[in-house]
Amino acid sequence: MKLLYSLKNICLNYTCFDGSAKYREITALKDFTLDIYENEYLVVLGANGSGKSSLGKLLAGIADSFTGELYYYGEKIVEYSRDIFQDTALVLQEPQFQLLMPTVREELALPLRNRGVGDEEIKLKIEEIGERFGLKESFNNKPDDLSGGQTTSLAIATALITEPLTIILDEPDSHLDSTIHKTLDDIINQYHHHKTIISISQYPLSARKADRVIILNKCRLVAQGTPSEILENTELLNKNNLKISREKKFLSIQKEKTGCIPRGNEIDNNDVLIVFDNVCFAYDKGEDVLNNIDLKLYRGQKVGLVGPSGSGKTTLGLIMAGLLRPNRGEVRLDGKDTNRHSDRGNRNRITMAMQFPERAMFEETIADDIAFGPKNLGKSNIHRIVDEQLSNFKITAIKRRHPFSISGGEKRKAALAGIMAMGTEIIILDEPSAALDPTSTYELIELINSYRDKTIVTISHDLDFIAATCNRIVGMKDGNIICNLSTADFFANKSIIKELGLV
Repeated sequence: MKLLYSLKNICLNYTCFDGSAKYREITALKDFTLDIYENEYLVVLGANGSGKSSLGKLLAGIADSFTGELYYYGEKIVEYSRDIFQDTALVLQEPQFQLLMPTVREELALPLRNRGVGDEEIKLKIEEIGERFGLKESFNNKPDDLSGGQTTSLAIATALITEPLTIILDEPDSHLDSTIHKTLDDIINQYHHHKTIISISQYPLSARKADRVIILNKCRLVAQGTPSEILENTELLNKNNLKISREKKFLSIQKEKTGCIPRGNEIDNNDVLIVFDNVCFAYDKGEDVLNNIDLKLYRGQKVGLVGPSGSGKTTLGLIMAGLLRPNRGEVRLDGKDTNRHSDRGNRNRITMAMQFPERAMFEETIADDIAFGPKNLGKSNIHRIVDEQLSNFKITAIKRRHPFSISGGEKRKAALAGIMAMGTEIIILDEPSAALDPTSTYELIELINSYRDKTIVTISHDLDFIAATCNRIVGMKDGNIICNLSTADFFANKSIIKELGLV
């Protein structure tokens, strides 16, 4: 195969703010040497903060300055810039940052217009890719109004619409439902051996169809080989926090129906905590995205909220958290209509971890961001609370870093730490396992299951995570509740799972 990229002793550093030392250099890649070949399917594995995303940005021409030598099609890069890599498309781990236009249709058209494509061809290409990624109904919507899964779908569709020769996907499946995940798999299969595909992931099993797999750890390349050589080396995977043990297929738990309920999470009471009574909601006077929702949540429940992208899960969570108000209907907390009682009182009881955590992080250091919530709730022993959550999420070493200077997975952990630090009785988690490596995901499962006295609502496409943490599952589709079942009954019901597009 023809050599596409050649990296020789690359060192990539970022300058970031440090709460104590003002500014300091952070290493992203160190002594990095790697060849990548044309039309190769390469999977880049590594735990959170290992340097994977920085490698993707370097290959797409948007990294900061670096030392060492970078060759592209055999030519040494002297003046590094994005212009050199026009045939390379990158989908960022945080896809909302690369969406610029006021509507979905205009976002898809932008890269084509920049390349001088005619109006008729643009129209045809938009229709084709919109159909493929389930975006046609959203063409006139604002990107900011899309669900997390739809946002990721739009970013991928926008990257692919120009038919680039090299495609770099950074955690592409973190927010995708199974339908769009299959679409992406089909596209990768279609492009395999015809385009260069570089997929960045936390999960080893995503590399099964690759030509080659590499592993990064602490900003260095530590291993490379065929999928079988890497995936069958359990010692290597465990040493790099890439355990496969949690990646069991959720349907296998149907063999033992009761085995899918997390031990110790079962509840048996009639203590109703939250009631949705005929709730409807629409954004900007558009069509309803929630339709006559009737739902009861009981104190101490661990509820999973599942369904395809755009089904209304996040909107339901936002209303539950008091961040949106229903257009019609009523939400009651302990029997009191939340529209008629103090928001302040509800905020002391409910917190929500956003789907894109960077949208809710604004302090200058990770430690300060974690402290913000408990401080504003008037809690004492703030330092002890912060230190406890830093330890829970294994992020003590980065506590003085700026939130925007860390990896996507580290942001996720920092945001979750800030939510848990508030100590509220009701916690809403929107895609909490997205961007987390296997070890971090397992630790989060253990933490959630340790909260016996809290009511936790988890919104997720990760059914293994749902199975491990929830004792009840609410399925949503097109703004409606399709099912409300025990975890055991849900996973035993193949027709419901299929109707929700989760297989």
